[in-house]
Amino acid sequence: MKRREPALPLAGLILGEPGTGKTHMLKRVLGKIRKNGQIAIFVAVRAFMNPESVMRDLLREVFISMAREHRGGKLQIDLLLEELDESYRERCREEGHPVRSGLDRLSPLKRQKKLLGIDGNFLRCLLLYADTEDASLKEDILFWLMGESDESFPERLGVPDCDRDAMAPEAREDEASKMLLSLGHVLRYARVPMLVCFDQLDGMDSPDLINAWGKVLSLLVNDVSGMLPLAFLRADTWNHRFSRVLDSAVVQRFSRPVPMGNCSLDQAKQLVKNRIAAFFVEGAEEKYRWLMARLEEKLRTGYSPRTVIDLANRAIHEEGSEALPEAPRGTRSPE
Repeated sequence: MKRREPALPLAGLILGEPGTGKTHMLKRVLGKIRKNGQIAIFVAVRAFMNPESVMRDLLREVFISMAREHRGGKLQIDLLLEELDESYRERCREEGHPVRSGLDRLSPLKRQKKLLGIDGNFLRCLLLYADTEDASLKEDILFWLMGESDESFPERLGVPDCDRDAMAPEAREDEASKMLLSLGHVLRYARVPMLVCFDQLDGMDSPDLINAWGKVLSLLVNDVSGMLPLAFLRADTWNHRFSRVLDSAVVQRFSRPVPMGNCSLDQAKQLVKNRIAAFFVEGAEEKYRWLMARLEEKLRTGYSPRTVIDLANRAIHEEGSEALPEAPRGTRSPE
């Protein structure tokens, strides 16, 4: 839905206890997207620590994730810029305009309807990143996009001479918000959705931090195109802490949370079987039967995946490693 209509105000809430597989579930979703030949940018964001720097912290985490590999050895930012270039070329063909390259694309892109309002320096840096083979310059561009400051940036990147470290916190937060909005323009134009996953939020226990996080969500849901924020929380943390503090408009965006269930007995057995198969090329079935005989009275319906794996590890250690059927040479321990 976000790919087709980037401005849709959507957010996702995934509720589950630690070890229920929330992150694993998300990886399966991303795997399916990639198997279908589609692109989605994945960003992982941990709990905020300072309510006065949430926009800057988010911007930094976004571009740290963008600098990670997606598939085929390419970084996520490279894939986004390839899609940006393809969308530009497609529109040039549709409108009968000449196709330009490098920084010559800056002016025609800024005039595109879906990019109106984008920060010119932000777009310029993205195009410069796509056009250069200089690894050092690419690194500088990424640092600037993260909100960092360096006296060499104005000359190397062609950005205004501005010492971000000397700016007031409010001004830096405003700049980070505008950078996120500009990134939303690019996502919409390139037709690439971005999943912004807020994980390990249980440590955010002060109302100031929770309200600051709520402001971030409001920006991403209502104003930044192409971004889909997903929050991973324990159900009791959401019900007793977050939903009571957050603005009602933010809470309403999470009106249909997705609860994560624990394992059925068959799922627990399959989990153990898959783990053994992942570590042993040969003899996996024999080792599975050996381990299940020791887990027969211990496995129950309703255990989290983490608990199942802990029980299996404990059973191996209780028997002693010498009791485990001998592993083929060159394989790893089952733990």
